[in-house]
Amino acid sequence: MSSHDPTRFSFVRHSAGERELLDVGGNVLLAEAAVALNIGDAVEMLANGQVTKTAVVTNHKNRLGIVVGGDSTERAALAQASLVGTLAAAANEQVLVLVSGIAYGVSDEAVVFGDKLKLGATTAGRLLPGLDTTELVAGITGSIVGQALEAAAAAGTTIKVLVALG
Repeated sequence: MSSHDPTRFSFVRHSAGERELLDVGGNVLLAEAAVALNIGDAVEMLANGQVTKTAVVTNHKNRLGIVVGGDSTERAALAQASLVGTLAAAANEQVLVLVSGIAYGVSDEAVVFGDKLKLGATTAGRLLPGLDTTELVAGITGSIVGQALEAAAAAGTTIKVLVALG
């Protein structure tokens, strides 16, 4: 299993083996989960400082990043696509959220390589294509979580995401 122990605030992934192009890793925040969260969940921050996943579009301006670990992973940031969907933290436990770097996420619909991504509107914790500009239908700005580094033919596909809040 590939994992890395973060410091209190963030970590920079140092590969223990051979480096791959566009390798997974980056900066994470240690936060408290409001609900059970899995590896690969795209999350937002609540006013009380907890993080949660939601499909409520008007809340997407509070996007934070993608879950990569937590109490259930012994606070190790996990970096394998095969672990997406694995429990990272139960409600009120600590969770690691990648806020800058590359992580695996899950598509909420078909995604084209290079698409800007925002939080999903159908299934909480997933990602769907968005716009750099104002999300006209939702009436909010700043909802972009990152950019797709892989394509997804359908909802529920695990993809690499460059997390860069926009």
